Amino acid sequence: MKKTIVFVILLTVITYCKGQDKDFGRGLSFSYSTNNAWGVDIFARAGNNRFHLGYGHQFNGQEIKVVKKQKETNELTEIGNGEYFWVIDLGYSRIFMDRITVHSEFSIGGENEFTSFKADRTYYKDYSLVTDSKLALGIGLKVGYLMNSGIEPFIGIHTLKKLDFGVRLSW
Repeated sequence: MKKTIVFVILLTVITYCKGQDKDFGRGLSFSYSTNNAWGVDIFARAGNNRFHLGYGHQFNGQEIKVVKKQKETNELTEIGNGEYFWVIDLGYSRIFMDRITVHSEFSIGGENEFTSFKADRTYYKDYSLVTDSKLALGIGLKVGYLMNSGIEPFIGIHTLKKLDFGVRLSW
């Protein structure tokens, strides 16, 4: 359900930004943070204003398969535990002097504690069990430099992601 809602919102924003005028456009951002979080967002531009919608996910040692209920499997070994978060990012950015961008961001999602298990005989049964979930909230601020080619490197700070950097592509 969560993925469907995000997809519908992203599709709506992309459809809304069909204009080819210089003052209107759309784009895509990719980011990585020092807290092992990867992010992607789309944005719509109207004049010097841009509105962003994105998703961030921290990879902190959890297995690829994450479950919320303990599996009844024999011969499992506990191999570690930790925490990770996922967030939906809502942002606004403004372009100053046709080059400098300032992007504020509000993030809401979940923070999960997990325990990872390894099957003693087969690899495909490895998984992480979510042992506790709570609300994750964060805010951030990014600064970028918009080049003529539509490429924009940026760097920022965020309460969950810590130091965040990446690139935006505009068209």
